[in-house]
Amino acid sequence: MLNKIKKWLLPDEEEEEKRLTNQVLVNQVVESFKETIERESFNKRMMYDCSYLILMRPEDYHHAELRLAGITEGILDEFYGHINEKKSISTL
Repeated sequence: MLNKIKKWLLPDEEEEEKRLTNQVLVNQVVESFKETIERESFNKRMMYDCSYLILMRPEDYHHAELRLAGITEGILDEFYGHINEKKSISTL
């Protein structure tokens, strides 16, 4: 996990630099959320993280900073959608 973060924050010079898009950011956070629910939940108890620390390269942050409130709302919508989906499956 730390290597993945290190490689993302400090990419090799040979790799072309990719800008973090809004959709990629949402996908990464939602994927982490879903992995946490699968890993931590048990019986009929749904367990998940309630806070996230999102690390970005400075250039990605400057590109996204004015949109972060909207991006966060979109991420929360995805979280609630997944929670509701899991609830409906567990009540069947």
